[in-house]
Order: sequence, then C-alpha cells, then structure tokens
Amino acid sequence: MYKIFDKNKNLIAIVNKFNKELYSKNFLTDDEMSMQFATFNLKKGHEIKRHIHNKQKRVIYTTTEAITVLEGSMSIDLYDNNQEYLENVLLEKHDSIVIYDGGHGLQMEEDCHFLEFKQGPYDEKNDKFHF
Repeated sequence: MYKIFDKNKNLIAIVNKFNKELYSKNFLTDDEMSMQFATFNLKKGHEIKRHIHNKQKRVIYTTTEAITVLEGSMSIDLYDNNQEYLENVLLEKHDSIVIYDGGHGLQMEEDCHFLEFKQGPYDEKNDKFHF
C-alpha cells in the first residue's frame, strides 16, 4: 500500500497492490476520510458480527472513486487539482486504488474487468469536468 500526495501534501490517492499473504483486517484510511478503504483476508470461521450502520448526516464536497481490477490491467494517470500531471499507476489483477482528490484518466493495458465504487447520487451534468 502506498499513498500519493500532490506538492501541497494533499492526499490524491491510496494504491493497494494485492498481497495474498497479508492475513487480517487492514484499514488503510484514517477514520475521518470521506471513503474508508480496508483489505480483509480472514481465515475460515472468522466472524464479523452482524450489524447495522446507523444513519448519520454527512457533508461530502467531492466524489471519491475506488477501483478494483478483477481481470486484466489498466494504467491510471493522476493529476493534482490544477490539472498538473503527478504520476502513473499500473493496476493489475486484484489491485485497488481509491482516488480522493485531483483528476485522473484511465487506459486499459489489457482487456480489463474492474469494479468502480463512488458516492452517489450521481449528477452527470455537474460531477465531472474533462480537461
């Protein structure tokens, strides 16, 4: 796992390279983050007790996007909020990224099956700015 920051030390993304050997619950984010990110690799018989998440009013100012690659690979160019290039991240099978800030572009390096998660509701007219 590694974090990507812009020159002002704003968190842009957290990248998790798949590690099958890491057994436990691994929370990669601080509690105050707008989207929590964790990896779980638990033994047979382990139980997470049933629960309900209480309703809470939250204020979120930007859309956080998470991607997990199931098959294939993609590269992601990351940009700061001034649209300046930061770096490229290669995601392969089972790798994940959470993009908290800045901009990004995706390029499929192979046929790629992936999951994307982000907060809703989605407003197509106002949620994206292409540059």
